[in-house]
Amino acid sequence: MRKFEFITPQIEINEVNDRYGMFTITPLERGYGLTIGNALRRVLISSMPGVAIVAMQIEGVQNEFQAIPGVKEDVTEIVLNLKNIKLTIDEEKLFQVSDNVEIDVEDLYKLTISRDKKGVITAGDLVHDERLKIVNPEQVVATLTKDVKFDATFFARRGIGYVSAEENTIFCQDKDEHIYQERIAIDSIYTPVNKVRYDVECKFIIIRIFINSCFLYIISNLIYRC
Repeated sequence: MRKFEFITPQIEINEVNDRYGMFTITPLERGYGLTIGNALRRVLISSMPGVAIVAMQIEGVQNEFQAIPGVKEDVTEIVLNLKNIKLTIDEEKLFQVSDNVEIDVEDLYKLTISRDKKGVITAGDLVHDERLKIVNPEQVVATLTKDVKFDATFFARRGIGYVSAEENTIFCQDKDEHIYQERIAIDSIYTPVNKVRYDVECKFIIIRIFINSCFLYIISNLIYRC
């Protein structure tokens, strides 16, 4: 009979770069590979913190279905472009645990742009809080087809998972619940992990004893290193 004691697993780093990571967790008790792999996958996809834009304010725009004179994209397309902007903050701040369960509607990072010449506006053109970093500055925000005035402010914050535009309407008001009529809420995707996959291998070591190895593959969106 096998002596009753748990096997202590080790984590091996097989490959790591800015976008991809492969890790091996072994040895594991028989059946634990599937349990741990599935749990890690769920946590990494749904519960990792990130930064995303939650609301926007464009001069002369009242709703997200409006066309803007002199701008190639309509407001809906601009919203889609904003969702593709990858933002991050200092890692210590990103993973900071807050004791305050209430949401501070004024604790937002601002990104602004003021342009009156035709051309492409990218994320790198946005003037933003020094605490904020734009990971993909080449991302297009809007294209001015002629010399028109384009003034906009975008509001971002730290969060987890996915939050709908309806929930983000809380950021279209101040702490006294005064509504900013010109501000439009958008849905936000905070998660920095694009995909997680795992494989489990079962090995026979000695008579009637098996161990599991869990191979974890993580693809991130460059917000932080795997």
